[in-house]
Parts: sequence; structure tokens; C-alpha cells
Amino acid sequence: MGESKVRILFVMHGSGKGGVEESIITLCKHLNRSLYEPIAVFAAEGYAKDAMDSIGMKTLIAPIESFIPPAYLSLKNMEEYYFGRFLFFLSERVRELVRIIKEHKVNVVHSSTITILDGAIASNVAGVPHICHVHGKYIANHHFLPVKAVYSLIEELSSEMVAVSDSVSEFIRGYLPSNRKIAVIYNGIESDKYVANKNSESALFREYVELKGKKIVALIGRVYDVKGIDVYVDAAINVALKWQDVALLVIGPIGDQVLYEESVRKIELMGLSSRIIFTGYRDNVPKLLADIDIVVCASISEGFPYVVLESMAASKPVISTRCGGPEEAVVDGETGLLVDVGCSAGLSKAIGILLDDEETMLKMGAKGKERAVNVFDADQYARAFEKVYTFAASSDDRGSLRSHSWELYLVSLSNLGVLGRRVSALEREVMELRKFEALIKDNILYKTAKKIRNLIK
Repeated sequence: MGESKVRILFVMHGSGKGGVEESIITLCKHLNRSLYEPIAVFAAEGYAKDAMDSIGMKTLIAPIESFIPPAYLSLKNMEEYYFGRFLFFLSERVRELVRIIKEHKVNVVHSSTITILDGAIASNVAGVPHICHVHGKYIANHHFLPVKAVYSLIEELSSEMVAVSDSVSEFIRGYLPSNRKIAVIYNGIESDKYVANKNSESALFREYVELKGKKIVALIGRVYDVKGIDVYVDAAINVALKWQDVALLVIGPIGDQVLYEESVRKIELMGLSSRIIFTGYRDNVPKLLADIDIVVCASISEGFPYVVLESMAASKPVISTRCGGPEEAVVDGETGLLVDVGCSAGLSKAIGILLDDEETMLKMGAKGKERAVNVFDADQYARAFEKVYTFAASSDDRGSLRSHSWELYLVSLSNLGVLGRRVSALEREVMELRKFEALIKDNILYKTAKKIRNLIK
């Protein structure tokens, strides 16, 4: 390996099979390896790490933590996560990443999402430029970590911020203290992996034999409120009641159990369980898309969902809400249809338009394929990022003084984590004492003694 290569360390937020991971895998596959050497670091083994191993990349395991607390935690537990886990161990995690950066002579650090600050801080401590790849709109405005503070910090930590869509770029700029330009690089897709023809013997039709011979409409994504699952289910019910030859699917893992159970009950009440189906997770989207006729994105907000590009590459018309990034991928009336966010009536109407006009449905799918090839090609995507890496590696002015400043900042953050952990421990002790006090006061001996004391008085 020549020293002229630009070495990029991808600090990954996860090792699963989500849209972000797929976009980074695609990017790494299409980088010019004679000029760029991608290295990836993960917190754990998983699909994405295996995929990068399979294309000859160097992959590593190191402790990495998102600053965003899990959504299922209570506010109090979120505070404890942030101070007692994220900040408390931050210094340890960052120093390991700094070691990796120096050992592998990394020229540029690329954080896969805005939620990973570890790599951003490590790059600054090591004096290496940092690229923040922003895939969505972070809006969780916790009092201990306000949205504006998050974006301001990321701006300070990054040589370049790259958004996946104009929608995301505009959103970020609204929180930044300066008029800094946010680069936009659309995700790329390997269109030749996707075919349009149905296979009646595919795994989907073998598992759900009742789907054979029916038009298939599908929403592909994790079951969360932000994906507009409730709106899609309402629209699906309307469609299923009017068109008997259609089945409507939700394909993806269950993220919100309550939402899932409420949706299933609603479907069962209408007697439509055999035609509106939650399939759960499926691991081969390209093959799966071949069996689908219409793809729906009903989300409340999206950055630039990879599944929309996959659907277009598979020659499927996409019906999407006007939720951000999909509006930049789907050409309304040409490659699909756009409807208002939260409007189940509009969504069911759009689905009906395509069900009633197969010729238009097929034409939109073909136009979508053409757009995926011409606008969202994986090679174009990689070339755009190569320019960012080259510019960052050659022009960044981070020196020893700046590195020392971030060393001090890291110490301050870690000390804040220690303090936060101690405060949380004290609060738990106070709560235990109050519980003990309540038990004592409820004790018959205590109540009797209190009555005797009052009589003596």
C-alpha cells in the first residue's frame, strides 16, 4: 500500500442491516481503492461488519456509544444513561479510537451518523479532519442535551458536514450559529442488483400462499410511529375493503410493540388479517422487492430513506408522503405519487389510482429505474465523497494546539460524567431513604408510639 492513499476510518453507529449501514457499505465498495483505503470500526459484530469484511476491508471492534439514550427509557433513566454511561466512559472510548487513528495512520475520520460523537472528538484529539454524515433530523430536545447544542458541537468538531438530502441540509442550517454551507450527497444504489419480475415460488409466497395472484402493496421499514404505521394501516383498510385482489404488507422488525398490537387489533376488527399482514423482518430486500407491485413510504419525517432508492432500482412505483428526502427522490406523477403527511385518505386514493391503472404503474416503475441509474448511481455517490475526503485530507489545519484544546475538553466532559453519576447515585440513595421513611411511618409500632407521644403532650 502506497503512502499516497487517503485512509478513511468509518466510525459506525451500528452493525445491523439498516439503510445507513447499506449506504456506507455501498460507498466503501465503490471507492477507488488505488487512491482510498476504507477502514471501519464497530461496537460489535454484525451484518455490516461481515459485509465490509467480504469486500476486503479492514474492520475493527472498539467501544462506541451513541449520545442518544434509548427511547424506551424514562426521562430520569435517560439522564443516568447520558451522564453515567455516555459521558462517564467517553474518555476511555475516545482514547481507544485515537489509538486506532494513529496506529493505522488515518487521514480522515467519517462518522456514519450525527449520533456518534466518539469519532468526532477522537479525530480532533488526534488532529485529523472529521466528516459528519447526517442521514436524518435529530429532534430529541432533552434538557440535558438541547438540539441546538448538538448541531453546534458537531459543526465545531467537523471539517465537513454532509447531508443526504436538501431537506436534511436545510433542517441542520436552522440550528447552526453560522451560515456554514452543508454539502449534500445523495445516497447511491447498485441498480443492477434489483430485478422487476415476480417469482411465485419465492420465500414470501411460500410463507404466505394467500398472496399468490394478488397485487402486493408494501411499506418496508421498522415498526415505529415516525414511519407513519397508523396512517398506512388506516389507508390499507380502506384499500382492502374496495379492492379484493390486493394484499397490503408491513415488512420490517417490530420496534414499537404497543403500536404493533394496536394496529393488529384494528385490522382484526375489520376482518382483514389475511390481507393486511405484518411480516416481520426480511433479510433480502432486492429479492423481496421483485414480489411487490407498489412501495409506500408513509413516514412523518425522513432524511433520504435507502428503501426508496431500492424500490426505484427494482422498477417499483413509490407512493410517499411529503416528509423530506423522498420528495427529492420521487418525481410526483412520473416515478410515483406524493401525498400529504398524516393523510390516510390521500394515501389510499393514491394506492387506488395505481391499482386501477396497471399501465401507469408499470411506466412509473420503469421511470423510477431510469432515475435510479442516472441520478443515484453508486459510482457517482463514491466519486462525490472522494472529493470530500481529498479536500479534507489536504486542506485541514488542525494542529497540536487544537488537539490539546480537545484533550482538555474531553477531560471536562468525562469529569461531568463522573459528577452526573455521583448525583444520580445520591438521588437514588435519597429515594431509598424516603421509601424507608414511608415504611417506618406505616408501621404499627411507629403509629402507636406517635399516639402515646401526642397523649403525653
